[in-house]
Amino acid sequence: MVTAVTLNPCVDHTLMVSALVPGGHHETVRTHEDISGKGINVNKVLRHLGVETKAVGFDYVGSGSRLRDCLRDCGIPFESIPTEGRLRINTKIFDMARSEMTEINSKGSPVSQTDVERLTEVFTEALADTDILVLDGSVPPGVPDTIYRTMTQLAHARKIPVILDASGTLMKKGLEARLQKLQADYKKDDVVTFEQLGVDRLFVDESHAYKNLFIFTKMSNVAGLSTAEAQKSNDMFLKCRYIDEITGGRGIVFATGTPVSNSMVEMYTIQRYLQYDTLKRNGMTHFDCWASTFGETVTALELAPEGTGYRARTRFAKFFNLPELMNMFKEVADVKTADQLNLPRPTAHYETIAVQPSDIQKAMVQSLSERASAVHAHMVDPSQDNMLRITSDGRKLGLEQRLIDPMMPDHPGSKVNACVENILRIWREGQADKLTQLVFCD
Repeated sequence: MVTAVTLNPCVDHTLMVSALVPGGHHETVRTHEDISGKGINVNKVLRHLGVETKAVGFDYVGSGSRLRDCLRDCGIPFESIPTEGRLRINTKIFDMARSEMTEINSKGSPVSQTDVERLTEVFTEALADTDILVLDGSVPPGVPDTIYRTMTQLAHARKIPVILDASGTLMKKGLEARLQKLQADYKKDDVVTFEQLGVDRLFVDESHAYKNLFIFTKMSNVAGLSTAEAQKSNDMFLKCRYIDEITGGRGIVFATGTPVSNSMVEMYTIQRYLQYDTLKRNGMTHFDCWASTFGETVTALELAPEGTGYRARTRFAKFFNLPELMNMFKEVADVKTADQLNLPRPTAHYETIAVQPSDIQKAMVQSLSERASAVHAHMVDPSQDNMLRITSDGRKLGLEQRLIDPMMPDHPGSKVNACVENILRIWREGQADKLTQLVFCD
């Protein structure tokens, strides 16, 4: 059972306009209203995927039974705490010309101390059959900013994993409970510690496996920043700091062929592992300080995921002060390129085969665009349609329209048919020598 807590649910009132002009007069193209909240959205998606889930939160009696009816219609049990007030209204204006959303969110109705105490009781009872706890979103006035910390501690006492999605003080207080869990004695083996092993050198092969080290940043609106974290990476970081202390920064060797593969954060991560004292000396232990010195955000037009237009996207994707960065990095890095290694490699022949879409594919691409606009405008339930499903359908459609619907006709000029013809031709050409083909479909 996955229990999702939503303490500040809302009514999302979404307006779609052709082009938003501040101070201007607008007519809506489409409107939509939906009961929402981060935790409630989690409940809906999990329910759609067939995962057993339930909701916990305040039920605002001033809004009647709207919240209860919404969850009941979705088949989601609701363990509620009735309270005075009304569901908050969030107004969202979607600019279709720019594919941008303008949001105006209200704080919500205040709750009493009695309601907060009752919440703790209901929540504690709800943990009895909970396997995973999800704490999501903001809290209404009257709820202390330590509420998520308290709930996390109660869950950890029952060894229930917690997923926390919040911001500001709520997140900070919640992380304090996580720190207490990491320091808890029940998670530590009562055997020889790493320090007692006497290790004074650390050799790490395939070190890119530890790239998901925690970072804290205010650049939340910039794409291309990976803030994912793994506990094994945190453990490696602590070991590296210990080895640095006893060896003066000379006891760690990382080996990898892909030090920077997906995100520029990985360069910063490597330097934290191997050059933490250097970063500290230069005032760059915080990612934002490092990024302002060596990185540059680039805003450019990108093809929209639905494939029918372009949108402006800001990414942290360009190095700045590159000579200085490389001088610092090469204090610890011995970089060998393919040209320097001169290893034997087969000569590749690349051939691009362009095919034309069918009329059915063109029509379906347009429908993908309409679906994406509805998702961006929050006018469709995430359990019914979302960008992951749309992009997946787009990839299937680009490969073969019958992957969308097996009843569709076989288009002679499809990618699959073009591939089959090419494979057959090569097979016939090498039939006399009994040559072998390897076919990869990515």
